[in-house]
Amino acid sequence: MKRGFFIGGEYFAPAENIKEIINPYDSLVVSTICMASEKEREMSVSLAFDSFEKVSMIPLANRIDLLEGLKDGIEQRREEIAGTICLEAGKPTGIFTRDMSKAYRAYRLWRVGGVIVNDVPTYRHDSMPYGGTKDSGIGREGPRYTMEEMTEMRVMVVNPL
Repeated sequence: MKRGFFIGGEYFAPAENIKEIINPYDSLVVSTICMASEKEREMSVSLAFDSFEKVSMIPLANRIDLLEGLKDGIEQRREEIAGTICLEAGKPTGIFTRDMSKAYRAYRLWRVGGVIVNDVPTYRHDSMPYGGTKDSGIGREGPRYTMEEMTEMRVMVVNPL
């Protein structure tokens, strides 16, 4: 995959300034990003200020077209974006594969609330725990887990006299 960024319509490929994004929960690399140099950051900010007046002069219909293009780009990558969010937040996720070794590997590596193989991650059955981990909420759903959450566990021990 080609890594870099555009500034003023020109592509900049970082020579060596690539940073790994590490998942704090399991220390796995989630992604890699290109880091801009100070000069490239200054150029970006300067061009943004310079272009503000030009962009504000573009007719509204054309600006709408530009935003529609952005929306289309996001929609084209929505699976990738959603997958990254699920892995980062620990939400249940699905994997579609015939290769069970891939499914088991995903289950071992992904620190998520559940891995659903060959179905959507919203699949659930009352007898199974359902819910996320990490930053995706609190606790589990389902009758058993609801009862546990709403029950105060106590004990009384009686020894014979």
